Amino acid sequence: MTRVALGAAVDPERSIVSDGEFDPKGRYLGLEHIEKETGSILGYGSTAELKSAKFRFTAKHILYGKLRPYLNKVAFPDHDGVCSTDIVPLLPKPGVDRRFIGYILRAPAFAETASARATGANLPRISPENLLRISVPLPEPRDQSRIAAILAEADAARRKRADNQSCCSTTTH
Repeated sequence: MTRVALGAAVDPERSIVSDGEFDPKGRYLGLEHIEKETGSILGYGSTAELKSAKFRFTAKHILYGKLRPYLNKVAFPDHDGVCSTDIVPLLPKPGVDRRFIGYILRAPAFAETASARATGANLPRISPENLLRISVPLPEPRDQSRIAAILAEADAARRKRADNQSCCSTTTH
């Protein structure tokens, strides 16, 4: 299997939306809206009250949280919107499966590598340049899709098991 720098598989798209350009009915995603490790989107903020510059994203992007990369905040939006500048919208290049790359970014080994390359003591961040230099596996497109489908099934089973455990657990005092 071929390994490439992440930048060979995705393009960071940091299209700035400034104050006054926000759609007042639009959706805003901050790091607080992305669950660590699973990437589940927990909700949205409103763009109506945003004051600082944000990045634009679409449903074709993968959203990667560059602040505290050890939290492993990687999301697959299903809509267009704007996000915090602590999130990098990554657009997969032609022939690259979005889900496959997203699963690679969520892998514990990737989070460890990204964390090791982060700078800053209190609020460690990985720069987009350092992020794009990380080596990732990149199989043929048909294999990427097959692997992503298997991982999606495993995720669904894991979520179902967690839901069953949380709804059926009892607390004794």
